[in-house]
Amino acid sequence: MATQAGTGVTVRWLASDPSLKLHVRSASHALDRVIRQVQTIEHAEPFAWLAGGELVLTTGMSLPSGDAPGDEAVRRNYVEGLAAAEVPALGFGIGLSHKAVPQDLLRTAERVGLPVLEVPRATPFAALARAVTDRIAATEYTALLRASRAQPRMTRAILTGGPGPLVRELASATGFQVAIADQTGAVGIAHPLPLDPETAALAIDLAAARHAATSAQDAAGRTVIVQAIGSPRRAHGYLVAVTPGPPDAVAQVLLGHATSLLALDRAKPERLRDDQARLNATALRLALDGLGPADLLSGAAGPDGLVRVLTVVPGAQGAGRRIVDAMDSALLAQGRGLWAISDGESARVLLHGSEDPARAVVLTSAAPAADVRSTRFGLSRPYTVDQIDAAASESALAADAAAPGERPAVLEQLTGGVLLAVPATRTVLSGLGAQLLAPIHEHDSENGTELAASLRAFLEANGNWESASAALGIHRHTLRTRIRRIEELLGYDLGPARVRAELLLAMIAGGR
Repeated sequence: MATQAGTGVTVRWLASDPSLKLHVRSASHALDRVIRQVQTIEHAEPFAWLAGGELVLTTGMSLPSGDAPGDEAVRRNYVEGLAAAEVPALGFGIGLSHKAVPQDLLRTAERVGLPVLEVPRATPFAALARAVTDRIAATEYTALLRASRAQPRMTRAILTGGPGPLVRELASATGFQVAIADQTGAVGIAHPLPLDPETAALAIDLAAARHAATSAQDAAGRTVIVQAIGSPRRAHGYLVAVTPGPPDAVAQVLLGHATSLLALDRAKPERLRDDQARLNATALRLALDGLGPADLLSGAAGPDGLVRVLTVVPGAQGAGRRIVDAMDSALLAQGRGLWAISDGESARVLLHGSEDPARAVVLTSAAPAADVRSTRFGLSRPYTVDQIDAAASESALAADAAAPGERPAVLEQLTGGVLLAVPATRTVLSGLGAQLLAPIHEHDSENGTELAASLRAFLEANGNWESASAALGIHRHTLRTRIRRIEELLGYDLGPARVRAELLLAMIAGGR
C-alpha cells in the first residue's frame, strides 16, 4: 500500500501523535526529515522499489529473528540499504514476527542516523498512512489558501503602486528575498534588503544566460532563482528570488504569477505609462501643497518606506525635461514608475530613500552630457512620505549650493559651506571682506606683519586665546597684542560672536 503526495510531513510530527502510540527507538536527532509517502513492504531488500522520502512500514516478516552472525548481517544490510535509499524513517511493527525491535537493528539505525518508530500491535499500519495522508491534505489546503490570498494582493499591488509594492507582497508571501533586475541583470528594486554584492553578481551571470528560468547556489548556500520577464530572447528584465532552498509548489506558483504581472506591466502601452506618470505627478503636487494625503506617495518609497527628493535646476533651455525623460527610461528598466513635477524649467523627482548621489548619477547618465554639465542637482536625506515638505525644501537648498555638472549635492555633506556655495551669497561676502579687511592687508603689506593670519586663527578658534595661539605657535600675550591692533585698524570690537562669524565668512569667501 502506498500513499503519495507532493507535500510532506515530518517524522517528529507523526511520532508526536498520541493516538498512534509510537515510540522513537533510534536517531532522535533526525526527526525533522520529511515523509512524502507511506510504503508498507515486507521484503528483506526493498531498495529497488524505493524512490526516497517513503516511511517504510514492516513487521519484520522477511527479516530473521535469530542471533546468528548471518542473521545480524541481513538486518544490518536492511537498515543500511534503507538509509542509502534516503528513507526518512522505518516503522517497525512488534507483536507479530518479532516481539521487540532487534537490538542490533537499532544499533545500526543509530549509527546511520535512521529513526526507527516502534509500532505497537494495537496500531494498524493503515492508521499511520491515514494520519500522513490527512496531514498532507491539510498542509496542501493551507498552502493553496495562502496562494489564493497572496495572488489578489500581488495584483492589487502592481495595479496601484507598480513593481515595487509587488516585490514587497511577493517577499511577504514567500519569505524570500525578492528583487527586479534590468535587461543587463543589474539589480534595482529589492526587498527586504538590497542583495549582497556576490549574490547580485550571480544574478547578473544567470540573467546573461537568457533562459526563461534558471537557478544556482550562492556562496551562502542559498538558491538564487532568476526568471525572465517576458520572453527569454527579448526580456524586459528579470525577477530574482533568493531562497533558503528549492521553492515549494506554492512559491513556484507565486513566482510565476509575479513574473506574469511584471510582463504585463512592462508591456503596457506608452500612453498608459504617461497617464500613470501624470497621476503620480498630481499626487506629488497635492502632497506638497498639503491638499492630499501623503500616503498617495507610498508607491514611490523604497523597501524601507523612505523617499528622497532630487531637485533638478537646469542651465539650458529644455534641459530639465530631457533629464527627467532620461530618468524615466532608467526607472522603466528597473520596473519603476516616474514621480516628478516641474516648476518652469526646474523639476523635483522622488527616488527611493536608499539611493545616494552616486545612484542618482546613474539614473541621469542617459541624458545629453551638455544638459548635465549645465545643471545643478540637490538631493535630500531619506524621509518618510509624510515628511515630503521637509525633503523638498532640503533638496532645493542643496541644489542652490551645488555646482553645475557635479554629482547631486546633499545638505549634510555641505555643512559649513552652504552659504559660501551659493554664488550670490559668496559675491556679497567676498565684497564685504575686501572692504572690511583692506586695512589689515595693507598693514601686513607695508610692515611685514601677520595680522591677517592671526585674525583667521583667532576667528576659527571662536575667540579662544589658548587654541588660537597654539595654532599660530606664539604666546597668547603676543596674540592679544595683535588682536588689539586689528581692532584699532578695523574700528570695532571682536568680542561679539556674530562679528567674528561675519568676518570669518568674509575671509573664507575672499580666499584669505
